[in-house]
Amino acid sequence: MKGDDRFKCKKKAGSHMRILAVDDDPIILEILDAIVAQMPEFELTSAPGSDEALEVIANSETPFDCFLLDIQMPVKDGVQLCAEIRTIDQYRLTPIVMITAMSDKRYIDSAFAAGATDYLTKPFDIGEVQTRIRIAHQRTQSVMSLEESLYVSSRTAYKVNATDGKVNILDPISIFDVDGLVEPNALTNYLTQLSRGNLFGSGVFAISIRRIEELHERCSGFEFESMIADVAEAISDCLKPEQFLMAYGGNGTFDCVIHGGYKPDLRGLVNRINLQIQRMDLRFSNGDPLELRVACGAFLRLVWRATGSICDALADAHQSAEREAMDIEKRLDDFWFTGHQDEVG
Repeated sequence: MKGDDRFKCKKKAGSHMRILAVDDDPIILEILDAIVAQMPEFELTSAPGSDEALEVIANSETPFDCFLLDIQMPVKDGVQLCAEIRTIDQYRLTPIVMITAMSDKRYIDSAFAAGATDYLTKPFDIGEVQTRIRIAHQRTQSVMSLEESLYVSSRTAYKVNATDGKVNILDPISIFDVDGLVEPNALTNYLTQLSRGNLFGSGVFAISIRRIEELHERCSGFEFESMIADVAEAISDCLKPEQFLMAYGGNGTFDCVIHGGYKPDLRGLVNRINLQIQRMDLRFSNGDPLELRVACGAFLRLVWRATGSICDALADAHQSAEREAMDIEKRLDDFWFTGHQDEVG
């Protein structure tokens, strides 16, 4: 890179994805180079440390599409580097795959909390590394499509649907600067890592916004995204100081993973979240109060679950929260309807 032999960039004709690999072990960088060399549509740039990587990023005229970061490096480790990369606006959503020999749960937790989207352990399986890179490529293409949609709709400052001008209620929304919040695919990858290491001392549950369809109908796209971000902040604040990760899965529902054998008092948690939301004094752009409440589904412990059912548990928790949100509103509707009938009789 511009006269500095410490960095090497393997250019391939017609490449579609640029990868930056960072590791203080030159042998690992050589192995990664050999793996990527078998994938002609990709190019690999490597750096021997975090500071060098940041220099490469700053000097690169073309942005990178994926990062492969070792965790254990001198001076500044890969988790710190991951967090720094996430502060760069251009790389808020770029896939970051941690590659390390460390399989201890605390390293997995810290990596995903810092913004990692995937996690690979050494020694490498060539096919697995290539598969993860291709998955990251697909993720990058999705991000590019999202950015294109945002550009097309920049006059309204939010992603729009061509027919009604609203954000699709089922679409995940990227939310930044909320502690413990990660992208949905990152949360899935995290659960996969837990299953591989037989680290089942965690539990999953979900929190869903009640009457989400009515709120979606009333909100503009910008108002809806802002509301989701505010609820994410409230949930994050109320889950502290417990160790957790969560993701917004669309349809007003947040999927949560909590650690350390801790089982939250879900009724108390929901009350605290609703109180926090009330204190935010949320409003529509015209000044009208934006009144909303959340509900929580069943808590599912991951102990004894087989590898294939770990992510199924998250889906079950997600559906449980949405059912609970609908059931609460139905009970309230039945209460008011029954009370009205009694009064009339």
